[in-house]
Amino acid sequence: MNHKLTDAGTQVTVPMQSPKAGTFPVYIEVKAKAGAYSVATEPVSVTFAEEEAKSEATAEVGGTSSSIPLNLTYYNSESVSLFTSDILASSYGLSNGAKIKSITFKGYKTTDATTSTFNVWYEWTDDASQSKPADGLYTTEGMTQIVTDQEKTWPKEGSSSNMVDFITLNFGEPLVYQSGKSLRIVMRSNSTQWKAANFEQAVSSTNGLTYYHYNDTKSTFESNSWSSGKLPVMHIALEAEPKTYSGTITDENGKALENATVTLVSTDGDNIQYTGTTNAAGEFSINVIQSSRTYSATVSAYGYGDATDADISFDTDVDKDFTLEVSVTVTAAGWATITTPATYAVSFDENTEVYIATGEEGGNIKLTKIDDAPAMTPVVINATAGSYTMTKKDFATSDVTANILESAKGNEVGDGAGNYYVLGMTSTGVGFGKLASGVTLAKGKAYIPGTALANISDFLPFVIGDEDETTTINAVDA
Repeated sequence: MNHKLTDAGTQVTVPMQSPKAGTFPVYIEVKAKAGAYSVATEPVSVTFAEEEAKSEATAEVGGTSSSIPLNLTYYNSESVSLFTSDILASSYGLSNGAKIKSITFKGYKTTDATTSTFNVWYEWTDDASQSKPADGLYTTEGMTQIVTDQEKTWPKEGSSSNMVDFITLNFGEPLVYQSGKSLRIVMRSNSTQWKAANFEQAVSSTNGLTYYHYNDTKSTFESNSWSSGKLPVMHIALEAEPKTYSGTITDENGKALENATVTLVSTDGDNIQYTGTTNAAGEFSINVIQSSRTYSATVSAYGYGDATDADISFDTDVDKDFTLEVSVTVTAAGWATITTPATYAVSFDENTEVYIATGEEGGNIKLTKIDDAPAMTPVVINATAGSYTMTKKDFATSDVTANILESAKGNEVGDGAGNYYVLGMTSTGVGFGKLASGVTLAKGKAYIPGTALANISDFLPFVIGDEDETTTINAVDA
């Protein structure tokens, strides 16, 4: 950035990806390297599409042509392009068995939009070269027609430095490439206007691999001869076979843990993520589309300590089993929120103080101490930093019916309006504050819904109820 004494803004472009598909609030925040100053945009909703298991194969571009694969300047245009087996293997890098999901031809159009009737045929052939066709329409008998009399509008779009997708051929069932086979594609366009378009051409294709002709009247092609030229460039979307990361998750007694979460994160800094949850048998299976990367895995479940798996590579599918222990980790702040295990009641380590939130009292959150808790109970824990165990019980004796804490499902996102209050600390003490805009609360954490509070302020400190005496937290050493 160039820093100048001006109020002119600096435009910042940030590429983004999301580990999950869906629509989420997104904002950009710029922070000072030293100090607390920061500035942020308002959140906007951004939709992230589901990742597809595909890769792209394309040839090197060597210029453009207004005639191949179609000439939109004239009323009638036709081309016959033969992509030989050598070109498919060397220029496009296809290997035997490659599955072609779609083929796109890129180009640009600087003239006004044109509408034409559009037809496309294709076939696999043993031909190693394309001979000049006889005058008139090319014989497509025996070929597969993928586009039939489609009324297509060719937009005024793109430029020589910004090619756009002009023609995309989608195959319902992927085309399976067989080594030694050539791919022939025939296109026709019948227009009522003269409007030019330019398409990418391959850099080193031999003349004669594409033949084309066109007509400047509405008559047929019968009197037209064919010309030869370079192949258009195909952008081939290939179906990729994802690898799998699978296994089972149990507790220390061998009981299957349902709804445990497995998260894979790439270790290359790109933060590529895949997640999965276990079924009733404790089983999980995750498709890893970007399987050329190295990952680490974290396994978590309500009320259990996390387990990890590092340096995972996917030369083949990976199978991994995990055993989780009932425990909770408290950080240096001395406070934490968790949800107790999903399948049984627990009592707590004697070195921890465990509370439920039982209401609001004068702008404060009242905490009530408990000794044990039923399954799936969100609680607040106070202890020195470390990991603490929980002990399985047949049933709990503490009354938690007044608990206003709720357990996060992992899809609670802060909006700044106070829908979710989460554990936090300010200079005045510990309490619950508004979940920051755009921040997602981790699954299994505890929060207080804003609807449970009468006093919607930015921060509500704790008060701890002890029989008839109520005291406040005056200071926290962390």
